[in-house]
Amino acid sequence: IGESAFAYCFDLESITLPPLLQKITNRMLSECDSLTAIAIPTAVTEIEQEAFIGSGLTSITIPSTVTTLGTGALTSCKNLTTINIQANVTEIPESFAEDSGRTSVTLPNTLVTIRDGAFASALANLTEITIPASVTTIEGRAFGQNGDMTTITCMAATPPTIGKNAFAVGTGTT
Repeated sequence: IGESAFAYCFDLESITLPPLLQKITNRMLSECDSLTAIAIPTAVTEIEQEAFIGSGLTSITIPSTVTTLGTGALTSCKNLTTINIQANVTEIPESFAEDSGRTSVTLPNTLVTIRDGAFASALANLTEITIPASVTTIEGRAFGQNGDMTTITCMAATPPTIGKNAFAVGTGTT
C-alpha cells in the first residue's frame, strides 16, 4: 500500500489491513480523525514515519514482528491513551510526541535507546513509567514536558546514560 494512501480520509472509521502486509508506509493513515482502532497484521515489520500522525486512534498495540518504528509514527494522536509496544525495536525515535492524554505505555524488553523527544509532551496524564533493563541510553527531552510524571522505575542494574532534560518539567518525579 503506497505512501499517503488513505491520508486525510477524515470520515474513515474502519480499515482491515491485508494479513500479509509487511510495511505501513509513510503517512498511510495520517489525519484519519474518525479511525479509532486498528489491528496491525503480524506480517508487518516496519511502520514508517508519520504513518498515523494526527489520527483518531485511542489505543494501539505494535506487534512483536515490528523491528523499525519511524519518526513521528504516532505524533499528534490526541485521543491515544494506551500504547502497547510489543515490537522488537531497539530504539524509539521521536514517534509519540505531542498532544496526548496517554495513561498507559508499555515498553519492549528489546529496547536499547529512547531517542531525543521520543515521548516529549506526549504523556500528559501518565504518572509512572517503567524503563526496561535493556535500555542503555535515554537521550535529551525523551520524556520532557510531561508534568504529571511522579514515578520512573528503571529495571537496569546499571543506570542508563541519561541526556540533558530527559525528564525535564516533571515537578514531583521520584
